[in-house]
Amino acid sequence: MELNSADFIQMDNGIKKYEEKFGNRLYHYTSLNAFLCMMRTREIWMSSTGSMNDRKEITYFIELLEKELKSYCRQDFFEKVYNQIPFSYKYAFCLSTEKDDAAQWERYGDSAMGVCLSFNVGELYKCLYGYNDIMFNEVFYNDSITNDAYFEIVKKYFDKGNIDIYSSEEELIRQLIYAGNLHKHKSFKNEHEIRITTMDNKSPYGTEYALKEIGNVVKKVYILKPDIMGNSKGTSLEKIIDEVIVGPRSQQNINILRQYIYSNGLYDLADRITMSECPLR
Repeated sequence: MELNSADFIQMDNGIKKYEEKFGNRLYHYTSLNAFLCMMRTREIWMSSTGSMNDRKEITYFIELLEKELKSYCRQDFFEKVYNQIPFSYKYAFCLSTEKDDAAQWERYGDSAMGVCLSFNVGELYKCLYGYNDIMFNEVFYNDSITNDAYFEIVKKYFDKGNIDIYSSEEELIRQLIYAGNLHKHKSFKNEHEIRITTMDNKSPYGTEYALKEIGNVVKKVYILKPDIMGNSKGTSLEKIIDEVIVGPRSQQNINILRQYIYSNGLYDLADRITMSECPLR
């Protein structure tokens, strides 16, 4: 991807915006095996939102809309939305603002035997810059959406039969389903999740879809290749990861792990491996 001077100015402004919004670091909890695979391949794998641990992924947001607008008796509209969801799942890579967090070690860090990766927000934004199908968004936790812009858009559509900003009902439904990826039940709020998500599941240069063995199943994943995506922007996989924190229950020898990372050519990252300070036993 070739960038001009205007692109670099816009990219720098974007970095400032996201650092102000999310801070300088975001954290991803995963198993040691997944991390080692990431280091060997120099890839980041994004999973389908249809396979996330939230059984109401997307549908929760639609249910809230339906509840707030039930007086319109538009089950026909919402039936179209629900029917479209199974064909509209996006791909996501989940991050958190919370470092070395006990609950997330338990839930996502292989029962605290995995790792927590510290991602540099500025370098990560650089990597994603110019990939218009990939979005970088905050997840919202609520039990009412009367203040949400989509509530007003759908309400106006039911009231007047027109949609100002979308060309058709089908486009409105697509946008509602995408918004559903960014709304979760408030019981998840302590995760403080930030998501990298696809918009239309396209596959530009530096990304691809593939079938991979994950645990004891085969899944379709969306692969990001930071060394390719970030090459013209001066970033790479090694630069977007600031620190690797080994889980509090891990039996992994830190020095041997450093040697392994070094042997994969990630020389600087090998020096940024630390042990969790979380007192889980």
